[in-house]
Amino acid sequence: MTKTALVTGGTSGIGLATVKKFLNEGFAVTALNFKDGGHTAELQVLGDYTFKEGDVTDAKRVEEIIAQLVDQYGQLDVVANVAGILGNHTPFVEADLDDIHKVLDVNLMGTIIVDQKAGADSVLVSHITMTAVDSNAPASLSKPVHQLLRRDLHFKGVIITDDLAMDAIKEYAKQTNQNVAVLAVEAGNDMLLTNDYRTDIPAIKQAVANGTISVHQLNQSVTRILRLKAKLGLIK
Repeated sequence: MTKTALVTGGTSGIGLATVKKFLNEGFAVTALNFKDGGHTAELQVLGDYTFKEGDVTDAKRVEEIIAQLVDQYGQLDVVANVAGILGNHTPFVEADLDDIHKVLDVNLMGTIIVDQKAGADSVLVSHITMTAVDSNAPASLSKPVHQLLRRDLHFKGVIITDDLAMDAIKEYAKQTNQNVAVLAVEAGNDMLLTNDYRTDIPAIKQAVANGTISVHQLNQSVTRILRLKAKLGLIK
């Protein structure tokens, strides 16, 4: 059975690179964006590629595209939410409210809409700063952002960090004088993308021992991960 992927913002930059990666891995890829970027012919040489014009903030259009994909292939295996805009680079207190709403509509609500319509089992939280929710920490390490997912949006799946080895995140942890993996678990992540497990695992164990991270929280995360593994047929 052909594996399938939906990539939002998949016609330029990181999105385009993501599409090429999936195609090279043998996936049938659908790119969702407001314009095709002129790469359709090139990408169709690489594999089974389809472009769908649409806006990630348009729930009806997103639902229609996902339904078409599932009708054609039988399932949707992976969603890569790459669509995003930067907005104006101004201090938070001076930012235009309309600009903030536009950024949140695309970067936050667009991701939520696509994931809801796709029935996402997991969400990767990137290292962007959502100043309207938490102006102090990157989203991946922000308790308010994770509370928004759990409490306000009622997301019950697995939450995963972006790569904790990225320089900006390491610098943030250095400035706060805290272990980045501990910050990630404290924020509410279930799974961590890290290449420094020899340091991070002992740091998390110490945080549990001193009460910074609760055993109850870890048990909830383990339960979510095991449920997802069972659903994917990785365990019985």
